[in-house]
Amino acid sequence: MVALKSPEYTKRLTVLDALGALVGLAGGLGAIIFRQMVSLNNKIFFDTLLPLISFEIAGYNAGMIFLPALGGLIVGSIVMKYAPETKGHGAPEVMEAVALRGGRIRKRVAFMKIIVSSITIGSGSSAGRRFGRLAARAGI
Repeated sequence: MVALKSPEYTKRLTVLDALGALVGLAGGLGAIIFRQMVSLNNKIFFDTLLPLISFEIAGYNAGMIFLPALGGLIVGSIVMKYAPETKGHGAPEVMEAVALRGGRIRKRVAFMKIIVSSITIGSGSSAGRRFGRLAARAGI
């Protein structure tokens, strides 16, 4: 067993452990909220909007192809109006912020990224595992 060097060392480790626990808790809660947002958007698109636009071609609900397009139009409008830097995957934008803006990213960017990602996935776009659910509903 390693003896701790000093009370100051112990205090620093305790603070780091507490911060790590807080970050883990915040990340877990964020994941739960994000999943709920995806589920809500999925219900809006598939349970509310799909019955309004459904029509059948060769035994398949062809109205389903319009849901990801509608989601894309909504996401595109949000991104262009409120936070253009939310477009893309995220890593290149972070690298650009570090290189050009001292690592500063507007707070609204993270919030908008969560919203547009949940709309994208919830509308059935091919971004995440919900695409499998879309294919299952389509009978593919």
